[in-house]
Amino acid sequence: MTRLMTAAFFALMLGGLVMSPATAQQIKPAGPGTAEFTTPGGVNFRFGASLDFQPMFTSNLDFNDDTNFRTITEFGAIGEDDNFIGFENRLFFTVTKDRVSLYTALELDGTLDEREIDTNDPNIERLNLSLQIPEIDSTATVGADIYVLDGIGGLVYIDDDPGIWIKGGTGRWSWQAAWHKRTEFGGAAGDSSSRFASRAGVTEDRSDDTDFFSAKIGFDGKHRTGAFHIETFGLLQFRDTPNFGSGLTRLNLVGPGNVARPGADPLQASIADIVPNQTSFFLGIAAKGNWGLLRPSAEFVYSGGKIKGLRDSTGATPFGFDSFDINSYAAFARVDFDFSKKQWWPLRGVIPFVQGEFLSGDDDP
Repeated sequence: MTRLMTAAFFALMLGGLVMSPATAQQIKPAGPGTAEFTTPGGVNFRFGASLDFQPMFTSNLDFNDDTNFRTITEFGAIGEDDNFIGFENRLFFTVTKDRVSLYTALELDGTLDEREIDTNDPNIERLNLSLQIPEIDSTATVGADIYVLDGIGGLVYIDDDPGIWIKGGTGRWSWQAAWHKRTEFGGAAGDSSSRFASRAGVTEDRSDDTDFFSAKIGFDGKHRTGAFHIETFGLLQFRDTPNFGSGLTRLNLVGPGNVARPGADPLQASIADIVPNQTSFFLGIAAKGNWGLLRPSAEFVYSGGKIKGLRDSTGATPFGFDSFDINSYAAFARVDFDFSKKQWWPLRGVIPFVQGEFLSGDDDP
């Protein structure tokens, strides 16, 4: 299936979903600590700010290096046995006129010390333009923002890659569909300064990016003692990975706990010019509910597909094969205990919970 056919498929799927006209919700994103005013011409301005102060104490981390299920979300790195203070400070700006809204968020994040306070460079964390489409009870957005595909378990995608997406809902039903783009840098591991790895003496004339096409349908229901939400979702990934080791490490082909050869050096000459490409998919179902004091939630995801192009410039196959199939799964479960309405519970606003997840291939969930 080509990318054009895939885009057409999602367009048809979305067209089948959004058939019921209604009124789109008013867009008021801004952020915590928001103030707003409206001009005589009807332009609404919203400004906000937030400060997130995070003392971190970590020990005995299990990063599941031996799993074969790979989430798409890119997480920030946390070292083993780290003790530090992290912070995320943001300024929010939103301008709305009729159906159109422009949203921007500036962010400064890092480890709190005197160097970060004295010398820092805020970056544009979120920037997008939204258009309300009440005729189909939806809002279309282009730009970059935190996009949540599977927020219940977060096993597949919660990230801020640029793209185009549409969200809507009517009655108990909700839907969303999106296309996102992510650049896979071609330099050595950790070097994002050059997309084409020119400093390493390599001219990379092949695509080194990833396209994500995703969709989700949700339903809200009720029962005698509470409410529930259930959703099903899918994501199709077309990924062209750069060479020089970093791409192979991301595909879990080299390095500790890899699929192909344990302990392989990702920069050795025999595999330095391999540029694999990946076509894969995720299919999942998730649900959450409210039953008295309990708030259970669960998610299950299956991933399949294929990785090709594991030949070097001479046509040899250093791994012993030129392609392999993706076949993995992941599960998540959590139960929150809401004692907030019980007189004997002393910690108002504190909700204890038990949570676990299992990724296929993991021997230590």
